[in-house]
Amino acid sequence: MPNPSGDTTGLTYSQVQKVEWFRQNLARRGDLTKRQRRDQVADYISRLRGTTTLAERAEQVRIEDERSRHLRRYDSEVRKGRAKPPVVVLAPDCPPRYTLVCIGCDQTIHLHRPERVVPLCVRCKDQREQVKIEQRRRRWDDE
Repeated sequence: MPNPSGDTTGLTYSQVQKVEWFRQNLARRGDLTKRQRRDQVADYISRLRGTTTLAERAEQVRIEDERSRHLRRYDSEVRKGRAKPPVVVLAPDCPPRYTLVCIGCDQTIHLHRPERVVPLCVRCKDQREQVKIEQRRRRWDDE
């Protein structure tokens, strides 16, 4: 049996197979993101289920009407100055990455914030520390 991911409950076996076939065809396409594929599969499943009762549709209409009434009332309250509109803070999606190239081995180093550092990777730093330790030992031995 195809591997349903929990969203195919209530469907027949043939419908589950159709959903799996649809998923595989979408996966072969390289131009869709994971979110787009998930949305298209959800739309396909809702089309397969398709049948809704009159009571379900009436309930949905009531919910949408109530939501629109609340939005209209909120809009008029904002216009009159009795309610505050929501404050939207725009933040970047992800922090910028700062990269340096190691002067010892040309490896890329990723930094979380811009800072003045000697561009050395961990391996090159360890090697330099070992060289410094050896130089100190030689100086102590010479004295």
